[in-house]
Amino acid sequence: MGVGTLKRLALKLDARGGGDAAGYTKENLYASVDFRALAALRYIVRFSRRLGITSPLDPVISYPLGVNVITLGEAVNVYQALKDGYTYKTKFGEPQLFIEKICLHDGTVIFEDYLERERVVSERTRAGIEAILASVVKGGTGQQIGRDLKVPMGDKGGPELPLPAFGKTGTTNDYRNGAFLGFIAAPKGQNKGFDAASGYALGDYTGFDDNVSMLRKGFKGTGSSVAIPAWIMQARAVAEVDAFADRIDLLDLDIQSSGQAPMFNQEKYRKFTVSKRTGLPLPGADEKTLQGEAAYTEDLSDELAGDAESADAAAYTTILIREE
Repeated sequence: MGVGTLKRLALKLDARGGGDAAGYTKENLYASVDFRALAALRYIVRFSRRLGITSPLDPVISYPLGVNVITLGEAVNVYQALKDGYTYKTKFGEPQLFIEKICLHDGTVIFEDYLERERVVSERTRAGIEAILASVVKGGTGQQIGRDLKVPMGDKGGPELPLPAFGKTGTTNDYRNGAFLGFIAAPKGQNKGFDAASGYALGDYTGFDDNVSMLRKGFKGTGSSVAIPAWIMQARAVAEVDAFADRIDLLDLDIQSSGQAPMFNQEKYRKFTVSKRTGLPLPGADEKTLQGEAAYTEDLSDELAGDAESADAAAYTTILIREE
């Protein structure tokens, strides 16, 4: 039952003398699953506006599938907000600062602009989103980034260090376009690890100019196959321009022992074992988190066939979440 149906029902009841008692009340509306979904969609549209999207957005049920058309620039701005929790605007209302100042030969300023920021995502929520997007690179559709995105440690030709990255793939109907949106972490400073909030948001949207399908014999143009290779090249270029290698401590014991880039405030990251299917923490995996909550038991009956060990491997994964 939709909102329009509820309104018509309320009018009929009033016309028959039913009055407000049996008609259109907050309780009746809340009892409708459709109404709750529509209300949530309007919240999502409003939140999307706060994230910097100005393109037309329709609050339809298929909204999460990407039926609304936005620009690549808007999408990257959203990931910028997911990266550090803030949106940015110049004093003229633009989301990016291209020209900071124009001066005459004698130093007279004839134009000046600056950025102001507004927090739109709390730090706790941002850390959770960071963990979700990291899992895409670690074991999801972005695994190629986890394998291939590395930065040199010191001189070229020496050892390379995997660069922490976060993001999500996307593929449109009939494989007409593929995308990867995300961000990379940057070194916070000597012996301080890599920080996602200090990194860079990047986005790639690929396809043919005439929008024909990227489906060929033995090949499907997905976000993983066509967008990620370009995204990796861009991420490497950013790391080189910003001299990531010069800010990596070659003598860092954590790096030498693990071969992985330590994160900023590494001691605040906690490991959680979760179900791949539901995302819920598994009982006993983290007693502090599960304390006072109802026990959750993962049902493996519909997981991969085979022995228990292979089923467990398919059902469970670990994620790291930074806690403030």
